[in-house]
Amino acid sequence: MQKTRLDIQGLQKLVRDNSKTALRVLNENQPGSATEHPNLHFVLGNTSSDLDSMTCAMIYSYFKQTQEKDEKQIYLPLINIPKEDFQLRKDAVHLYEKLGFPIQDCIFIDQLPTPQFLAENWSGTVRFILVDHNAVSVEQQALKLLVEEVLDHHKDSNTAYPLLNKKTIKKVDSCCTILAKMILEQTHNPRVFDDNLALALISVILLDTGNFQKTGGRSSPKDKIIFTQLIESLQEKIDTDALYKELTSARKNLDGFTVAQILRKDYKHWEYDGIKIGVSY
Repeated sequence: MQKTRLDIQGLQKLVRDNSKTALRVLNENQPGSATEHPNLHFVLGNTSSDLDSMTCAMIYSYFKQTQEKDEKQIYLPLINIPKEDFQLRKDAVHLYEKLGFPIQDCIFIDQLPTPQFLAENWSGTVRFILVDHNAVSVEQQALKLLVEEVLDHHKDSNTAYPLLNKKTIKKVDSCCTILAKMILEQTHNPRVFDDNLALALISVILLDTGNFQKTGGRSSPKDKIIFTQLIESLQEKIDTDALYKELTSARKNLDGFTVAQILRKDYKHWEYDGIKIGVSY
C-alpha cells in the first residue's frame, strides 16, 4: 500500500484547481439553482489569521482532500482576513515566499458571501472546519450552523454546533503541533511531509513556543516532541535559531505601514456580557 505523501506541489494544485470553482459556485450561482454543485468544506483559522491559523488551514484541508474518496467533496483553506490585509502579516509573506507557495491564490474571507447568507442559503452545500479556535467570532456567529469539526489548542468554549461530528482540543502551544501529530499518527509515515511543508510546520511551532523559551517564550513537551520529529524528517538540515530570528524579524517589521494598518495587523476582538471589546497588540 502506497504511503500518503504531502508536498507543496500538491497543496498548490488543490488551491489552484478548486478555489476558482468554489468562488464561482457561491458567487455566481443562485442557491439551489443546480443539483451538481460540489460540497465545499472550508478549513477556517481564527480572525487574527496568524501563521498558525493559516498553515493549519492549508495543510489540514490538503490532508482531508487526500483522504476523501468522494469526488464531490472539496476541501479548501479559507484565510480569515480580507485579502488586502495579508500583506500585514510579514512573517507569513516571508515564509510562503520562501516556500514558493502562492498564498494569494487561496480564498480570503471577504471573497465569500456573508456568513448569514451562507447559513441561510447554502446549508446543504457548505461546511466549515475550525482550526486554531473553537468559538466563532462575533461577526461570524451564523457559521455555527455550518461547523462540522473543530481542531484547536485553546480553552474549550463549549460552543454548541448542531452539525459537529468531531472535536479535537489539546493543550499545547501550537495548533500545528496537534495537526502534525494527527497526520503522522494516521499515516504511519514519519516522512509524510515534504521539506517545504515540514518547514512550514517547524516555523509555526518555533514562533508559538518562542523558540522553546530561548527568548522567554512558552514551551510544552508535546510541542518539542513533534518539532523534533519534523526536524528529523528533513532531507536538508536547518539552523532553527537562525530561522526563528528570520521569522521574528519579519513579524516585527512595520516598514511601509500606515497607523491604521498597524492597528489592524494583530487585532483581536470578542464579546463579554454583551459588550464588544477589541485589542490591537
